[in-house]
Parts: sequence; C-alpha cells; structure tokens
Amino acid sequence: MVLALLWGSGFLWIKLALTGLSPVHLTLVRCALGALTLLAMAFAARQRLPRDGRTWARLIVAAFFCNALPFALFGIAERTVDSGVAGVVAVTILGVFGTGITFYLNYRILSDEGRTAAATVGYLLPVVSVALGALFLGESLTPRVIGGMAVVLVAVGLTRWRPQVPANCPASSAGGLATPK
Repeated sequence: MVLALLWGSGFLWIKLALTGLSPVHLTLVRCALGALTLLAMAFAARQRLPRDGRTWARLIVAAFFCNALPFALFGIAERTVDSGVAGVVAVTILGVFGTGITFYLNYRILSDEGRTAAATVGYLLPVVSVALGALFLGESLTPRVIGGMAVVLVAVGLTRWRPQVPANCPASSAGGLATPK
C-alpha cells in the first residue's frame, strides 16, 4: 500500500513541480534524485554496482525508455491539465520518494511476495492518483470514477485474499482430496 501511495502520488507531484520547472528540468532532477536515492540505499546495503560496460549500456537504454522518456512525456502531458503550488519541494519529493524509494519498494515486493503482488500495485495507482487529485487539487469525482475505483479496490482485495484453512484439516490437493502423508 505504501508503494501504491508513493507511486500514485507521482502525478500530483508532477503537477506541482511543473509550476516552477519545465518537463525536461523536472525529468532531469527526478532521475538524478531517484538515482542518488538508489545509490545511497545500495551503498547502505553494501550492494556492488555492475563493473562491465555491457551491463551499464543495457541499464542506460532501460533507464531512458522505462524512466526518462515516460517521465518527460508525463510532464509534457500534465502541462495541459490544471495545477497549482511549488516546484522545488514537489520535484524533490518526486525524485526521492516517487522514483528512488518506489523502485526500491517495488523490487522488494517482487522478491518478497512475487509478481502477482507487485502487479497489483499498478492497479492501485489510478485510485491513488484520482483520490489525491480530488483531495488536494479539487478535481471532481463522478459516480463513474468512484465506481471504477471501487471495482479496482475489490479486485485487488480479491488477489490478496487467502481463505483460512482450519488447523485440524488435512492439506488438500488441487482436486480437493486430502493429500497423502
């Protein structure tokens, strides 16, 4: 849930940051602060950085297409939508929390809970974005939007739901029969 909140709030911070920065400046600062945050976390965890040029070349291509380009396009797109408030604070929060820490949390969820749990975070992003837009930017919530948010929350809840098996019941196989011991 923390990851969805941090990532989902990204659009709010982009809107705020664009009041004082261009989309290109926002992208550069966001990527730089995100990279510095990840480097600090890697250093604290005593992780080693790749040493070979081939790995770095792949990382640079992935960073461009998966981070820098979408971040710039989001910034350009958000210029056409109403916004308000401060640029420097917003871009700092966006870089550190909306990029650096969220990538760290995403990889932790992937390694600790698996792909399904990590994928559900993506479904929560629009819910968080819409809720924050309504709370802080005065954006409207129509019944259709609220209904869509409810459907997403129920669906995510169903992916996380695990039926409780009484302790005295034998484990069962996929067919429902007791598993031999």
